[in-house]
Amino acid sequence: MITTCTNDLFSLEKRFSFSSISKAWCEQIWAEHKYWVMLRSYRRYKELAKAFRIQHQEARINRDHDWTSFASYLLGQFEEIGQIAVEEGSARNALQHAFGHISTNLTQQESGSWHLLLATNWQEAYRILFLLAMEHGDEYVVRSRLFSTGCDYSHTWVRFRGKDWFVSKQESGWSVLTQDEVRERINPYHVQDLIQYRLIAEMDGRLCLLPTYEKIIAHVSEKR
Repeated sequence: MITTCTNDLFSLEKRFSFSSISKAWCEQIWAEHKYWVMLRSYRRYKELAKAFRIQHQEARINRDHDWTSFASYLLGQFEEIGQIAVEEGSARNALQHAFGHISTNLTQQESGSWHLLLATNWQEAYRILFLLAMEHGDEYVVRSRLFSTGCDYSHTWVRFRGKDWFVSKQESGWSVLTQDEVRERINPYHVQDLIQYRLIAEMDGRLCLLPTYEKIIAHVSEKR
């Protein structure tokens, strides 16, 4: 279903407008992009975090539940930040923050080995961090755009009024799809990138994601 950012109460084709879920989308997309932004610029990360705090305050004061303008602002910021080259210092900082989110689930040996790797080879530490997050089932870190840098900035799942919706930005407006609608469009054996992999993993409610991830990546590599 494609919706626009205007309220049209007379259209039976529109279940709701994007403005109804714009706050939930902004909060979810920011959660997914935090480490991705930090990977490129800690300064820009702090600026966006401050912008979010201000937006929350203004929305509460003005009792405005439409975050559509802020959603457009976020997409613009992500476009700019995506052009910033990744430098070693910023990369280590972002990976250290992400590791802290999963560290309580790891053994002392796993933690020590990873920190040693981070100090000597941050690219390999980056790869191992994703595998550790997958293995230990840390959904917050697995869903981070830190590990899917090539996806469309706007694609994400949003939990709204007890249901899951897949939201993406299209030229004609915001696309809002149900789980069944997404399932009809995705063949799990022809996955092209990690964003699609995450969709499948979420829809099927899989707990042991690492073996599935490895099989999918191997299949994609063969196709290429």
